Amino acid sequence: MALIFGTFGLAILAWWGSTGLIVLAVRSSEKRHNLVMIGAAFMAALGIAILVVSANAETAGGAFSAFVGALLIWAFFEVAFLLGWITGPRKTPLPVNTSGTKRFRLAVETVIHHELALVATLASLAVALSNSANQVGVMIFALLWVMRLASKFILFFGARHSLSELAPPRLAYLQTYFCTDRTTLLFPVVMVLGTIGFAFLLRAAFLSDAPYFIVAHVLAATFMLLALAELMFLNLPVRDSALWTWALPRSKPAKTDVPFIDNKNRPAQPVRVGGIS
Repeated sequence: MALIFGTFGLAILAWWGSTGLIVLAVRSSEKRHNLVMIGAAFMAALGIAILVVSANAETAGGAFSAFVGALLIWAFFEVAFLLGWITGPRKTPLPVNTSGTKRFRLAVETVIHHELALVATLASLAVALSNSANQVGVMIFALLWVMRLASKFILFFGARHSLSELAPPRLAYLQTYFCTDRTTLLFPVVMVLGTIGFAFLLRAAFLSDAPYFIVAHVLAATFMLLALAELMFLNLPVRDSALWTWALPRSKPAKTDVPFIDNKNRPAQPVRVGGIS
């Protein structure tokens, strides 16, 4: 029982700390993009090295090491996306009166390079570690990708409180592709499926006697729970930055106003990036 709760606490701390450090690095790097990306690339390389070293470590420490390795690799892509290095070929707001399949196509063009990079990385990890005893790294990376992809679809089809002050001003145009006048039916479907997945992972952790499997399943269950919580934030009137105030700039950032187009194609109020809209 102590191993379960200890692993849960460490996973929460890793999520909170890594998210805050990413926000801090991105929001304070207006003139240091290259240095931040070099640092992120170094951390990704460290993550790969950790996965290689722990590939056959079927122990509690090996499971947690692989988890950290996957998290470091994932962090690289988060930084690259938030800095605008790996996004998509389209970097402009959604044109007025755009709807249907064209709206979807244009939205895909804003993030397609990032998605392809994540898929290629996941496939590479799966192949490289296919004969390894420790599969935690692949499992965590796959879980992060699936839940992030689900959140992107929910943002596109409808999430009432999806505008975030954590988003850097350089990516303000992305929020014009969000739909905030409704909550999509995809949201409860994802929540139900995610809750079922969380329950299965947690049950597996409690039924296992091997420390490796206990840690592996608790780590996956914890990140599933955190992903579901982040999806809830998209539809609740709460500040998603409340837990990471320390990572945001102390001075009031410049306002970047871009026109927001709802899914009924009517111009709505502009999005104020970097503050509560």
